[in-house]
Amino acid sequence: MDKVTSQRFIYVLVVIICITAGLQKAISFTSRSEPVVFCFTIFAILFMGLLYFGLFQTTRRSLSGMIKSKLAFLLTYILYLGLGLPFGLLGFSSIIEDSLPLSGSQFTWLTINRRPLVFILGGLELIGIGVAIYLRGYLKALFTQNSDHPIKVLKLTFRKGSAKDLLKWSLFGLLLMIVVTGMIIAVAWLNSMINNHIVFFVSAGILTFSLALIEILFICRLLEIRVINFKPSFTLFVLAFISLVLMCFFNGQVSSYQATKPMNQTIIIHRGVINHNSQANTISALKKNSRYHFPYVEMDIQETMDHHFICAHDDAVKIPGKGLRDINDLRLATIEKYHHVEVFGNYLRVANRLRQPLIIELKVTNNSDPKMGDQFINQFRSELIKQHHQVHSIGYRYLQQIKRREPQIRVGLVTMLNFSDLNRYQVNFYTLQHITLNARVINAIHKTNRPIYAWTDDHQLSMKRMWLMGVNGQVTDQAVKLKQLSLKPQRDEWVLILNLLVDYL
Repeated sequence: MDKVTSQRFIYVLVVIICITAGLQKAISFTSRSEPVVFCFTIFAILFMGLLYFGLFQTTRRSLSGMIKSKLAFLLTYILYLGLGLPFGLLGFSSIIEDSLPLSGSQFTWLTINRRPLVFILGGLELIGIGVAIYLRGYLKALFTQNSDHPIKVLKLTFRKGSAKDLLKWSLFGLLLMIVVTGMIIAVAWLNSMINNHIVFFVSAGILTFSLALIEILFICRLLEIRVINFKPSFTLFVLAFISLVLMCFFNGQVSSYQATKPMNQTIIIHRGVINHNSQANTISALKKNSRYHFPYVEMDIQETMDHHFICAHDDAVKIPGKGLRDINDLRLATIEKYHHVEVFGNYLRVANRLRQPLIIELKVTNNSDPKMGDQFINQFRSELIKQHHQVHSIGYRYLQQIKRREPQIRVGLVTMLNFSDLNRYQVNFYTLQHITLNARVINAIHKTNRPIYAWTDDHQLSMKRMWLMGVNGQVTDQAVKLKQLSLKPQRDEWVLILNLLVDYL
């Protein structure tokens, strides 16, 4: 690739980055799958065109007239696109995850089985990445072949691959992730020192553009596309300036990171405990910490095989001679024989006596009784209404059972992964995991006027981030720390740059 053609490639690359940012901005306030699919399809076509153009300019050959090779190029590109989804994909990954049109039962099943699924899919992802790196020269080889035989080219590429090359590029990819993380943290730190809104505005735009540029250049280098033979020019300078302005508008402005104006936080005591001052999910912890008069105490309950509800977070308990057994598969008497048990009915009566509202997490497993929600509300309807207690769970079916039996009870959806189009679910509030929570999800939910509670925020940095992003409250083990936290939006806005860790990693 000579300097002229390389220059053209850089121009096209910069334009595609700006278009991609514009597409993301266009769908930043919706979680509907249709516009997301449309915009992602445009991005995928443009990015495929960029790689085709780069390979064409590098090899001085095209796939004109080679139908089979064109199909092989398309299928390989789709494979690479799928493998890139867990790694940001220029910010599209989180957008796609947030827009999955899952039913309530699908959402619950995926959430319950998230650990084995992550293990299985993670293993397949690593294998796929290994194969992709090992065969990284395949696309270039398609362009340099003299005949239309993509299978033959694949075999030749496989023979030329090496374990050394696989290790080298795997380490290079890992190093790139470390560098990207370091860049985001460094820019955030710089903004914390300078504390200037204009600097924040510009540096966020530059960082967003730089991250996308680095990601594309890495992919190009991996696929042996040459992009180094270019020189500074007036045209490139003008294009870079326009790109900076656009990136600041699309991704650098505060509104791109911040869902809404910070609001007073509803402080929720996680599992009834403050700063490890008692045992979680116990009446003693409830009595000790209700004296602080925080709006809610959040706690966990499990259903036994004989339809009693006990205060417990973990799904299983140890039974001598039988190992760990699911609470769902044990009778209350069996559990009480070997363990001290806090029965939820007693816990609820104490909470009512103390006038302490609760947010009760109804724990769900693959073995949960299909009518657990009905059984729960039948047992505790009158006591739940007394202090306007609320119920949240990953079990969408059970929340709907409770709501049908008693419309007064507010129910909320809990999610650890923040995937799926959450707006589609008929709930009163959401309890969302703070690590992966992004402004796009918050924006979409706030349009429905339903509260969002972030969990579990125990450090000042995450507390400030959630506060600035506009959540309504936080579930925390450090309720006193959150109450004492001082927030000044302009002084602390640098924290929002850390959201790029969610978008690009």
